[in-house]
Amino acid sequence: MSAARTALSSKLAQQLLINPAVNLADQPLGSAARLDQVYDLVEGNIGSEIRAKISAIPKELEHPLAQPVAKVICLLQYVKSVHRTAKTLRQLSTLKSPPSPSSLR
Repeated sequence: MSAARTALSSKLAQQLLINPAVNLADQPLGSAARLDQVYDLVEGNIGSEIRAKISAIPKELEHPLAQPVAKVICLLQYVKSVHRTAKTLRQLSTLKSPPSPSSLR
């Protein structure tokens, strides 16, 4: 299981660097991928009902962060150690530089 997880993490890291939707490799040094960008790379693994709801958000709400925050909330369902606070959601969907680990608790 550990080897499979490592392989998946490596593949995701590679995609974050080279995928045109994220293209982290061309960003300034110290830039970090946002969790909503991670969602965009793995959304095929998310249930179709949830994907449909998240895709419909821009039609229902005009706020620019509504859909990115929904994507972050979706992924955080799988990470029990990160608290779902307004501050954490804001950091993970709009970050310009990596948050400190203590700020996510």
